[in-house]
Amino acid sequence: MTLPQVGRRAVLAGGLILPGIGLSGRLAAAEGWPPATPVTAAALVETAGGTVEGIARGSLREFKGIPYADAPTGPHRFGPPPPLTPWTGVRRAIGFGPPCPVPPALPVDRSTSVFAWLVPVGPAIDASEDCLRLNIWAPREPGAGRLPVMVWLHAGGFRSGAAHAYAAASGEVIAARGEAVVVSLNHRIGPLGHLDLSQAGGADLAESGNAGMLDIIAALGWVRDNIAAFGGDPGNVTLFGQSGGGYKISVLLAMPAARGLFHRAIIQSGARLRVHDRATTARQTQCVLTAARLLRGESAVAALRAMPADRFLALAAQAMASPEADAIATPSWAASGTWFEPVAGTAALPFQPGTAEALRAAAAIPIICGSNRNEISPSGNDPALEAIGWAEVAARLAPALGEATDTAIAAARAAFPEARPVAVLGTLLSRDFRLQALEFGRIAAAAGNAAVFNYDFAWQTPLFGGRPRAFHAAEVGFVFDTLALTGRLAGNGDAALAREMSARWVAFARSGDPALAWAAPWPAFGAQAPVTMVFDTPPRAGPPADLALAEVLMTNRKQGGGIT
Repeated sequence: MTLPQVGRRAVLAGGLILPGIGLSGRLAAAEGWPPATPVTAAALVETAGGTVEGIARGSLREFKGIPYADAPTGPHRFGPPPPLTPWTGVRRAIGFGPPCPVPPALPVDRSTSVFAWLVPVGPAIDASEDCLRLNIWAPREPGAGRLPVMVWLHAGGFRSGAAHAYAAASGEVIAARGEAVVVSLNHRIGPLGHLDLSQAGGADLAESGNAGMLDIIAALGWVRDNIAAFGGDPGNVTLFGQSGGGYKISVLLAMPAARGLFHRAIIQSGARLRVHDRATTARQTQCVLTAARLLRGESAVAALRAMPADRFLALAAQAMASPEADAIATPSWAASGTWFEPVAGTAALPFQPGTAEALRAAAAIPIICGSNRNEISPSGNDPALEAIGWAEVAARLAPALGEATDTAIAAARAAFPEARPVAVLGTLLSRDFRLQALEFGRIAAAAGNAAVFNYDFAWQTPLFGGRPRAFHAAEVGFVFDTLALTGRLAGNGDAALAREMSARWVAFARSGDPALAWAAPWPAFGAQAPVTMVFDTPPRAGPPADLALAEVLMTNRKQGGGIT
């Protein structure tokens, strides 16, 4: 992939945030919701923690930056999220809360990135460990019955991102239409969320490698206890998330403590079969302790907790850049050993997420799981690649696919006969997104889940000569129906497709079935007779065109090829 300048493994395992320009005002109005509607009143709601004051405009109420737990600082760093301390008086909830601090990154000039322009980011907000905050979009007049609740988990793998990272990931259109109450949240990520100190400290650190996931569970507990005051139904909660958000949903489906806190799951370009295990995280922790010149034990934990956050994060980055970290082996499908992520084989996460054991326990939860046709689009920022031929495609893929290269290209050409060589290259570079979506769905269906639905987002923006194709995160504005709020993905019937996709997501949140009376049928995936909904113009459902390709790629991976 040419831009952003990240490796394929970074995109697949760490979660890709497509950086863009700051949100500097909104453009045309979305159907049913004029974003320029002025604030007309304060919106007050009583929660278990105290009264919060949001804003009301038009048919919408917005509440941002509400704490769902106390700051995990000092003695609470690396531990479970501290219970929320109630406040007195009225707390303003009018701005997004801070994201979790992460290790420093080298600056990158993205001013020429078509992907950054197509998917603009939200406002710049200083990071803080006091990051356990959530945001709510609710109808101003919720009506007689409680609405389904849709909880968005942000992208960025387990190591970056924030609830406001994508400007398009705003619940205002869905809420203003009175369709659902939408929630988004921040939680711990990176080393603050996933440094496993279970072998170095006391009982409060037993799940330190999963602290960020415990934050999300705490947020879902807050939703259960408080969302009715905003017009939402705590007994009908849907998780949806893209890229890293999908990773987290994959993990939550395998966490016993999350059961009963959500009832449906939508995984967008983020099905995750494996995360770290104890062997991996033990070596990671040793690298951090070595970088900090500390010996394993409670005194080391105390020292790490006492460090300023920026110093600790710099040490963690130094540790993960070491040759020792680079040599850490990880389970198949898991991220590099140089990245922090949840750890399986613990009381909180007893099984890897993509296993029959985990998905059998979650078989009552309907699942939508899909991916985009060209998650990685090589020519997006490099027009010259539009002219490459099949020989160059093979040369670029051979280091990863080995002897399966020609067979994989032939299968891709058979699946997508109209695709140019560079489009096939993008599809094959994106293979792990699609493979994990199909495999996750297959395992879930075989484990007894009769309500698994698969999709392939294939719509291509006509902008920039169509080169970005169906790229990573392209579907976010369609799901939220916020294309008009950012004004970027224009043309090709995008408004009608966005309305349908958003309506299907809401229908699924309401009933566990994405069917619409006015749209094409979307049958369940099925372990033996898989079906995929292709989101293009027009949307259409049928047997996956790329099933034979997936079999070739999965066989290659099981034989040791296709290392990511």
